[in-house]
Amino acid sequence: MVNKNMIPTLWYMLEGPPSRAVLLTIRNLRLDVKLKLCRTYLKEHLDPKFVSKNPLHTVPFLDDNGFHLTDSHAITQYLVETKAPASTLIGHTPQEKALLNDRLYFDNLLFHKTRAIIAPVLRGYAQDIPEDKAKDLHETLEVLDMYVENGKWVANDHYTIADFHALPIVTNIQSIGMKMDRYHNIMEWLDRCRTIPGYDENSEGAKAMGELFKKKIEENKKIANKA
Repeated sequence: MVNKNMIPTLWYMLEGPPSRAVLLTIRNLRLDVKLKLCRTYLKEHLDPKFVSKNPLHTVPFLDDNGFHLTDSHAITQYLVETKAPASTLIGHTPQEKALLNDRLYFDNLLFHKTRAIIAPVLRGYAQDIPEDKAKDLHETLEVLDMYVENGKWVANDHYTIADFHALPIVTNIQSIGMKMDRYHNIMEWLDRCRTIPGYDENSEGAKAMGELFKKKIEENKKIANKA
């Protein structure tokens, strides 16, 4: 049973979109949460103490006094439903709930297509952005562009946790050098997102990811040239 007098602990990596989605939720709800940095690219997620709590050794990871969650979508929904159940960040009617979940599932698609580009570089397997993977990602961005047309947010006429999940991914896409200018609706949505509490922290994480990505590309090229 969760002790409501104990504050939750979140392990996170600022460069990662799932972690930043949770951070955006925390900032918007003004929650008191203990934050622990856990950078997977430094293998900090393999620490035995962390793995004993989280066998998946992934971030974000929430420990709410013994209640553990490893999926960012589950974490953001849990935080809103338990800490601010009347919040407009989640749906309340059956249709609002269904549409929110629909967009969160879409976020998974967007995240994995972005990850297919970034992960090989960070792991030392790639030296650039493959055209086929970029094309695949652009097809999904075209859908997001339609979702946010005419001043809309991702899942409602106001921002919700669906925007908190999409924003970190899109800003990471920008940070690694992919062109976004063709998506006029997304660019306008990004401007609207500047009003969201935690936006600057998200931008900091995206910048860090861009720097890490570009650094790894140069390192991978040097290694390939020596081979």
